Amino acid sequence: MSKKAERGIAGINQDFVDHAPAGTHTIGDGLILKVRRKGDKEYGDFILRVQSTGQNSGKRKDFQMGSRMKVRLKEAKAKAAIARRAYEIGGDPLVAIGKKKATPKGKDFRLRAVMERKFKTLKPTLKDGGQAGRWLSPVEQHVLPKLGSELVTEIDSDAIEDGLKKVWVKAPSTAIKAFRRLKMALEYASDEGADVDLPGIDAAFRRLGPLLVTKDHIASTPYADIPALYARLCEKSQTIATLAFRLVILNVPAPWASAPCSIA
Repeated sequence: MSKKAERGIAGINQDFVDHAPAGTHTIGDGLILKVRRKGDKEYGDFILRVQSTGQNSGKRKDFQMGSRMKVRLKEAKAKAAIARRAYEIGGDPLVAIGKKKATPKGKDFRLRAVMERKFKTLKPTLKDGGQAGRWLSPVEQHVLPKLGSELVTEIDSDAIEDGLKKVWVKAPSTAIKAFRRLKMALEYASDEGADVDLPGIDAAFRRLGPLLVTKDHIASTPYADIPALYARLCEKSQTIATLAFRLVILNVPAPWASAPCSIA
């Protein structure tokens, strides 16, 4: 077969793959060759590009088929065909071509279910067993609406970044809680046997950038208002906190040292 015939409709043959310039080159049936330059070197990867179905219908998904340095064009096409068929019937394309292990059966590995299992393990360590909802609140508000129904094996750095980028700017303190708890859940899923993209978690954190946390200073009581503050403390029930606060005030040399109520 001549090289011209080998190139086929997309104009791609093995010689072209070996020397393709930087850019994205369409091979056909969803398979592309993506070549990027880094310094004086070029790196190329075969990628199967498909359209998501279900809740994220229309969203593009990419699956790595291998580097052009290790995978020949003929092999890349064969892998892409197997992976595409697996995706069409609801399977995992990367499992189908042996690039990752299958997710253990018998457990729900959607993020919401994994988050609930992780939360259950932490309940004994949380105040009131986590009934106040403070632990789950950040993820309920900022993670699960977008990612809750996604399989943890499908959550990559792009998904994490996209899910948190708004709250990252608007509410940094909440954002870091949401991120840490999401990371805990994904690590828990990995421990359960799911093939989670753990490096992608930290990659998303780096891409989201520094948190612009502002410090709120606690307002102080003016010097002249201390007697009135002490009087209000005397009116309150004698808890450890109020008694300790009164003791601190009484031990500061000041005109109100002989306060109208006793420490007892």
